[in-house]
Parts: sequence; C-alpha cells; structure tokens
Amino acid sequence: MSNLKKLTQNNQSFYYLVILVCLWILFFWRYFTTGPNRIVFPDGDFIQQFFIYRSIAFQQFVTGNLPLWTDCFFAGYPFHADPQAQVFYPPTLINYLILKLLGYVSFPLTALTTETILHYLGTSIFCYLFLLKESKSRLGAIVGSTTFTYGGYLTGYPPLQTAVLETATWLPLMLLFIRNFIDKPSGFTLAAAIVTFSVSFLAGHPQTFLLISYLSFAYFIYRSIHLKHSFMWTVKWVSVLGLLSILIVSVQLLPQLQFLSLSTRSNMPFEALSSGFVPKDIIQFFVTKFNATDLWHPLYVGITGITFVLIALPLRKDHQSRFWLGAGGLALLLSFGKNMAIYQVAYWVLPAFKLFRNQERAAIIVAMAASVLIALSIASITKPLNKNQQTVLKTTIKVVKVLIPMSILLLLFSIVMSQEDPMNWEHIPSRLTLLVVGISLAFLTLSISQNKRFFPIVIIAVSVIELFSANFSTNAHKPFAVYPEMSLLKPISIDASNGRWFRTQDDARMQGHWACAYGLKEWGGISPIRLQNWADFDTFVSEHTRFRLMGIDYLISWKMEPVTREDLLVPAIPIYKSEAPLGPATVYKLP
Repeated sequence: MSNLKKLTQNNQSFYYLVILVCLWILFFWRYFTTGPNRIVFPDGDFIQQFFIYRSIAFQQFVTGNLPLWTDCFFAGYPFHADPQAQVFYPPTLINYLILKLLGYVSFPLTALTTETILHYLGTSIFCYLFLLKESKSRLGAIVGSTTFTYGGYLTGYPPLQTAVLETATWLPLMLLFIRNFIDKPSGFTLAAAIVTFSVSFLAGHPQTFLLISYLSFAYFIYRSIHLKHSFMWTVKWVSVLGLLSILIVSVQLLPQLQFLSLSTRSNMPFEALSSGFVPKDIIQFFVTKFNATDLWHPLYVGITGITFVLIALPLRKDHQSRFWLGAGGLALLLSFGKNMAIYQVAYWVLPAFKLFRNQERAAIIVAMAASVLIALSIASITKPLNKNQQTVLKTTIKVVKVLIPMSILLLLFSIVMSQEDPMNWEHIPSRLTLLVVGISLAFLTLSISQNKRFFPIVIIAVSVIELFSANFSTNAHKPFAVYPEMSLLKPISIDASNGRWFRTQDDARMQGHWACAYGLKEWGGISPIRLQNWADFDTFVSEHTRFRLMGIDYLISWKMEPVTREDLLVPAIPIYKSEAPLGPATVYKLP
C-alpha cells in the first residue's frame, strides 16, 4: 500500500513538472519560431553588454586563451575581473563547449537567448521543489513557482541584464538545500548548498547575490531556531557554508574585489547609491505600468496572488508565514532606498550594502517571499478549515466581491478622463481593465476554493492568465539587425585590416560596445563598472592630449567641425558622413 502511495505521489510530481515545462513553452515559444510570429529581446544591455561580453569570451576561449583582458573598449579593460563577464559560470561554459563542438567560430545571439530562456525553466523547477518542501502542497508549489518565475520581477529587466536573472535562478535551490541540511544534516546537503551558493556567485551579479545571500542566511538562522539547534551549531555551520563558498569562488572573487576597489564604484556618494522605488510604486502590486513611462512592474504578482499573500498570516498564524511576511516586508522597505529611513540603517549596518545602487532590486526578495506565502495559503485552503480559517476565507470573499463594482466605477471614471485629458489618462483604462479582470478572477477563485475537483484547475488557470497577460509582452520586440554593416565604418575597418594599431573615439553616435562588434578598438564603453583612473583621465585630461597619448586616430562625432570639448579646433580631415545608429555623424581622421 505504501509503495502504491509513493508511486502515485511520484506520478503527481511528474505531472506538475510537465505542467511547468508546458507553461515555459507557452511563455517563450515565439522567441524560437520563424516568420511574422517571431519576437526577440530588445536592444540595450542584452545586446550591447551581455551579447558582446559573451562574444569576447567565446572568441578567446576557442583560440585557447583565458579571457582575462580585452582591448576593444575603455582603452583596455580587465575583462575577467568584471563579474558580469561570467567567465567561470558553469552554464555559460557549457554553452561555449556546445558551440565549439558544433563548429561555431563566433558567438551567435541565439545561444544567449537560449541560455537566458533555459534559466526560466530552471527557476520554475527549482522553485517548485523548494515550495513543495516548504508548503507540503503540490498545488501551492506549482502556483507559487509560476508566480515567482513569470511574475513582474523576473520578467522585467532581469532577462535583459542576464547576470541578474542567472544569479536569481539559484535562490530557490539555495533555500531548498539549506532547509534539507538543517532538517537532516549531512555532508551531501552541505556540499549541495555550497556548490549552489558558488554557482550563483559566478553568475555575475554581486548585488543580486548579496541580497539572496542575506535572505538565505536569515532563512538558515530562522530554521535553526525553529528546530532548536544551538547557537554555536548555527554559527559553526553558517561559517562553514560561507567560508567554503568563498574558497571555491576565490578565482573570481579576488580579482573582482581588487577591480571594484580600483573602480568608480569604490567612492560613489550616498545620493547615487540610494535611489529606489518611490512610495507611489506600491500600486504595482495591483496595477501594471500605471505611469505612462513605466517599462516594468517588478512588484506585480497578480491580483489573485496578492490576495493569497495578504491572507497567509490570518489563515495560518504560524512561524512560516511570519518569517516570510517579515522578510518580504523588510525587503520592500529597503527597496525604496532613501525614501524610507530604514535604508540609512542598512547602509551602515549591512556588510557590502553601500557598494550598490538601484535599491529597487531588493524586489527579488519580495517576489520570493510572495511566492512562498501564496503556496502556504493554498496549502491551508486545500485542507479542512477550522472555524477561524473559514471566517478569514468568507471575509476575504466578501471584501473582494465589494471591490469588483468599485474597480468598475474606477475604470469608467478613467475612460471619461481619457477623453478629456488623453495625454495623462489615455493609457489608464487598459491598466484598470486588467485590474477589474484580476479582481473578478480572484473572487471566482476564492469562491470555489473548497471545491477540490475544480479549484486546482481554476487557480492554475487564473495565475497563468493574470501573469502571462501582464508580462508576456514586456520584453517582446520585433526582430532587428544586430550591429548591421555600416558604410560609416568602412574607412576605419579598411585601415584596421592592414594591421595598423589605433583607437577610435565615438561622441555619442554609435551603439554601446560597437568597436568590439566590428573588430575595432575604442576609447569609451558602456560597462557600468570602470576603472577610476580611466574616469579621471577621461574627465581631467584635455581631449587633444588624449588623442595623442592614447593612439586615437579616428573620431566619430555629431559635430560639424572637429572641435574638442575645450573648444580647440583640431586639424582633422572629414573622410565620411553618414547616418549612425544615434543620428547623423562625421568620421574625422585625426593627425
């Protein structure tokens, strides 16, 4: 009988994993199709930073060299020391190996797209496994996993800054191995946790790694206290986990620390570091892209999702819901940066916290906490309810029911205002339509929550409808030519093909890291981490002196004459005029 039960449970897990794979295919199929249905990730960091970085590393690897240095931007750059180069990240190395075996001599954009999208599949499976352990509910695990993977945070900017996505992918697995180790300590689970921490670090986004490390160690302490492990036991194993992880990643960590200490990041002022959400961004929990200029909505987990988040503690009143509500709430406060006083405390107290800007990235913890709370709520609802839980559920249904007509009235008001003031209100009705639909679906889901036959189907369907509707098109763009051939660069390329060494300076006409793409060398670059001495030289040394000292023979400029920023007219020869990616440009041959 026990074998039959185990087989049934294994079959259920298999079916849920199949559902996760199907959802992944449904969300991303257009990235791999052909013809008019095909979409791609947009230009920007995805192409100009991470695709170029992959190209640099792959070309050096296939020629038998370790990519420690590149000279195609910033007049020479310690490539390996930049964490976003991801030189030792195992999935990237596997990607390179496959391409090498297939005979590629240059890194194709399809390989980066595939690597990025595969990380979503990994995220959904890892999150499902952790939530299954945390909530003891397969249904809760699959809904929570879907929310984390396809919610507003991970489908926003992380795929465009692939290091963010790939670092975050390992968070659920880190939590799973930590839980397994604390519940039943063993060498295997400790080693698994250490390896997962190390892989996450090598994925190349230090800020995201720092945030998920804070959460992971907080979870370690919480679980240790709950299981009544001694204080010294907790300190010992946290230290072992941290120190062994540091030893494994030291090949990347040591040059990275030196690079950061010599970079512009080492002395950034408080104002530059403390930006984050503004208070009105809290509306992202309920309405997507409410502001016309919003590109993403990292706090969005669906109306049904946020409903389950809010009722988790009243339903359960247990240590799990308190921990995750506290973790998510604290991260939310930190994500507001200087707009909340608590950030200033974290700035001085938390190790390494003052190294990073864009505090809204703490939304990764909010998203993880929300997915766990959703799983916990569903786990409670699908079991027999006590009197208090029945009261909570009935009250929630009544509140959501009242919100339906209120949201409809708000939608009608926005439609009227969009006619009177289209500049400020034109985009609002479509946003509020999703709100009305979301509240209605939440009411439907809660109303049938005690129907064991239909509730699983409805809750999965509602989660998919809400999240996919809001997030599928976020980074969906029509195909475009990546670094197309440009007549503007032909004179420079011809000169470079003769074997002569020189650099080119671009004055805001070319796309990021263009020189790397076209086999040239440039003075500038777009990498967010740059050496302080380069920045000082760029700022304080005159352009004319820079041209002569740094071997800059060509200038691509918007200026009608070759005038430096110090208003010195350089005796340069205009050799070509054409349209550049960022506007009309002239190529000057410098003396």
